[in-house]
Amino acid sequence: TVTVDELKVAAKGPWKCRLTASGPVQAMAGWFDVRFDGSPQSPAGASVLLSTAPHMGYTHWGQQVFLLAGEVTGAAGDVLEGKASLQRQVRNQRTLELDLTYSLRRVGGASGKQPAAEVVDHERRVTYAID
Repeated sequence: TVTVDELKVAAKGPWKCRLTASGPVQAMAGWFDVRFDGSPQSPAGASVLLSTAPHMGYTHWGQQVFLLAGEVTGAAGDVLEGKASLQRQVRNQRTLELDLTYSLRRVGGASGKQPAAEVVDHERRVTYAID
């Protein structure tokens, strides 16, 4: 459950994604899931899930593509990681703004030990208007 006042403050947090194949990374995809359970005053008889995940089939909501600020080339096992901040846009409170910072790190070694991660591609930042 989220209130209107809670939406006025940016939701922030770290994220990371381990690459499963070597090659260029040019974008990321995003989607959302929302569960409707009613309220304490008026509980739903059954929970309803609205999912825009690609494996759930077509909805008019669709998914979002987030193009990166230039191509990043990684190897299988590298980690693309950063911080995300999601908040309502000032110009239109019904839309969102996503601010991402990210960098690519090479992790691990042939011996299976986990040495300190080496930064392969330094931090970049990009802001998206989600209308």
